[in-house]
Amino acid sequence: MCFLFQKKKKKRPTGLKYEKAKEWRIPCVNAQWLGDILLGNLEALRQIQYGRYTTFSLQDPFAPAPHLVSNLLDAWRVPLKVSAELLMGVRLPPKLKQNEATNIQPSSKRARIEDIPPPTKKLTPELTPFVLFTGFEPVQVQQYIKFSLSAYNGVGLVSPAASSSVADNLFIVLDASQAVCGSVGPALTSLVCVCDAQKLYILGGEVAESAQKCTHLVSSKVTRTVKFLTAVSVVKHIVTPEWLEECFKCQKFIDEQNYLLRDAEAEVLFSFSLEESLRRARVSPLFKAKYFYITPGICPSLSTMKAIVECAGGKVLSKQPSFRKLMEHKQNKSLSEIILISCENDLHLCREYFARGIDVHNAEFVLTGVLTQTLDYESYPLKDRRVAQQASRR
Repeated sequence: MCFLFQKKKKKRPTGLKYEKAKEWRIPCVNAQWLGDILLGNLEALRQIQYGRYTTFSLQDPFAPAPHLVSNLLDAWRVPLKVSAELLMGVRLPPKLKQNEATNIQPSSKRARIEDIPPPTKKLTPELTPFVLFTGFEPVQVQQYIKFSLSAYNGVGLVSPAASSSVADNLFIVLDASQAVCGSVGPALTSLVCVCDAQKLYILGGEVAESAQKCTHLVSSKVTRTVKFLTAVSVVKHIVTPEWLEECFKCQKFIDEQNYLLRDAEAEVLFSFSLEESLRRARVSPLFKAKYFYITPGICPSLSTMKAIVECAGGKVLSKQPSFRKLMEHKQNKSLSEIILISCENDLHLCREYFARGIDVHNAEFVLTGVLTQTLDYESYPLKDRRVAQQASRR
């Protein structure tokens, strides 16, 4: 991918880099393309030919799109009202003398889980819960920031009671990002994670280190986030936020049956049943005994695709397989199948495969396949554009 950044307004792009990019058929985009991606609009990755990103005579090429930053202005639209009673109750700490101030160690700017007082009763390791949020709008995330600051002083801590309905090794993971086009900034993300982690910690839970250890995914809808697509292959339950709210009210982890996620709109859109997908994943990993070769220019990124594939039981090859190796694995049933995943930008890496009639699939083979827990070899083929053009001329 070639990025062209211009400091001055020009009628058309020029320069050796631009000419070579056109010669080598590398897409050229303006700075707005990169800006939109940084602000969370990952759809721009698929819109490199869109007029908004191929215009190089912009007055201000680094100006952000208003609809992508409007949420950042919410804090300034609503005035902060402070009552007179609250102001009267505020007491500023006495000003320390210079020699006293030097003896005081500065406090940490960000609360850490290690600083939180332990619960009065700890759950046994096999019942210790761990929780992950995915696909939430900032306003929805804020409803979980209810933790009292008194907890830092050890005031009002409630000891959790272990629920008999809680599955062994209950792991829950925290993620405050908004789906694929997340709009929650790093500061807010850190704050949310700390506050919710405190709640879970007091209930006897901890924060999972990765999706592989997650048994419960908390989401308000079906989203194609990295965490959703990795967790769907390994979790035991996908529940709504109400489940966690009820756990807080009951001061224990309760049965999930009444809080299982149901998203009819998404299930119609992707022609699948979330309940059936989870059932299939429990029976057998979707990509068990399967190798994948994924070309480096894939979108989403190679690291993301690798995480999704590995959570579904597959393995990703680091080296591009030869035609001989592909045929060997295809003909010998005792060897694992090798599946090729590529994209339009990497067609040059697949020319030999196309010429020899080897199937190559696009990213949806993995993304939609994991969501629906199905292997669909027919719906997501990647074709060589030159072969398609020659066939159309005949």
